Amino acid sequence: MPRYYFHLTGPDSLHDDIGEEMEGIAAVLQVARRTAAELIAEEIVKGQIVDLAQAITVAGDQGNVLVLKYSDLFVQPRR
Repeated sequence: MPRYYFHLTGPDSLHDDIGEEMEGIAAVLQVARRTAAELIAEEIVKGQIVDLAQAITVAGDQGNVLVLKYSDLFVQPRR
């Protein structure tokens, strides 16, 4: 099973050296979304401003798989 690394990129950066074995891009996207939501919630609870430019960059054994910006978690209203 491939191993994926979930890096926090943007103004605040953290490099994931451990990673997680996962099967399929759907599982990877689910973990990236959940991780971003948890990090956003932590910032809100602490009374901090959430920087929507922050992102989770997921890298697999063969390079980058996806970049999920915090702003991607919010639906923009249609005009």
